[in-house]
Parts: sequence; C-alpha cells; structure tokens
Amino acid sequence: MFHDIVEQVMSYLEKKLIFLRKPLEPALKVRSGWPTNTISCFVPHVSKAIVAAYGDRVLKMPGTAEEWWNVARKFLEKWNFTNTIGAIDGKHVRIKNPPCSGSWSFNYKKYYLMVMLSVANGDYSFLYMEVGDVGSESDRGMFAQSELVDMLNNNKANLPPQEPLPVDPRQTPVPYFMLADDDFTLKPYMMKLYPIRKLTHDERIYNCRVSKAQRVVENASVIMANM
Repeated sequence: MFHDIVEQVMSYLEKKLIFLRKPLEPALKVRSGWPTNTISCFVPHVSKAIVAAYGDRVLKMPGTAEEWWNVARKFLEKWNFTNTIGAIDGKHVRIKNPPCSGSWSFNYKKYYLMVMLSVANGDYSFLYMEVGDVGSESDRGMFAQSELVDMLNNNKANLPPQEPLPVDPRQTPVPYFMLADDDFTLKPYMMKLYPIRKLTHDERIYNCRVSKAQRVVENASVIMANM
C-alpha cells in the first residue's frame, strides 16, 4: 500500500532543485517519523496530493439515478429500510486550539474541535464529506451551508424518481431520502425519528429501524478513527 501511494502521488510531490538544495524525495514525505518542525512543512502538501490522487476513487458521491438506486438496494438488503440513499450525521473531532484562533473552535463541551459532516452508504463507506466548520456549529447548521443541501433542494443530485414502498397496497409514490438524527430538519429527502412521546406500536418499530440504519454513518466514523 505504501508503494502504491507513493506511485500515485509522485507527480504531485516532485519538486525541482532550488538554490542547490535537494528536496526530499516523495517517498520520504509520505513516511512517518519526522520531527515536528520538519513534518509540519510538508504535511499540507502531501495531504492535498493524496486527495488529488485518490479523492474520486475513495469518496465519490453517486451522480446518476442508477447509482443512487444501488445505494438504496444495499440499505434494503442489509438494514431492511427502503428508499434510503444514505445516512447523514455530523461528528465532532477534538483538536488542539490552532495558534491565534481565539475561541473560534471552542465548543460548549469545553474543548476545541472541528465538525465533520458525512454521508455513508450501507457498507460503512463514505459518499460525501465536509470538514472544517467551527466547534460551535451544529450538524443542521453545517448541512445548511453545504454543497449537498443545494444539490438536494434544487434537484441537482439526480435522485431516482419517487417509488411506492413494497408493502403499500395503495402504491403511494415515496421520494428517496437520507436518514438523519434529531438535529436535522424533516424534508422530503430527509427522514428522522418520531418524537419520543406517546408512540404507537408501529411508530416504535419505525424508530427502531431508523436508528439501526442511520447508525451506519456513526459506525463509519468510528472505523475511520481507529484505522
């Protein structure tokens, strides 16, 4: 894997000889173990190179109705939830306070963090991600400022046409949607739990299934954090 990464980012990291000082080879930049004062100089450059080389391959959001339908089929097979094109959630990533940033990333939990908004499919793989909002920003606020909300609100995401649920005898068309927790706003493309008050038996079953299917994005974040 190391050699594959070096080969893919080689063209992004190679530099010409400047002032008779030989630059570090790309393979040395990808490796770990450098002192802080050295690694801080090229980590941003290496990170951008990895994103440029691998971004479209490992984090590609569906762009056609058929690709979205494949995501929905996986949710139905693995999590028993229909018309689902992803699970969305925000994750708080704890950080050290950046220099000269004041309380920009300070959170009500009394530590510094950045927010990661992500959408995952039924296999714990990310389809969409935005990172970098301030620690005080809510999941709903970050979603409202994202490119994703513009795509969904203005029909730019190429979602599949509405289809009836398999068990609906009336064959009422239902839109495809993402599953979210209580911090998000209910929309035709966003489904969430019933408020936990005086629930009927069917509503309790629905909440249980939503929680189970929506949890894939939380688990995906945990898997990524432990890699």
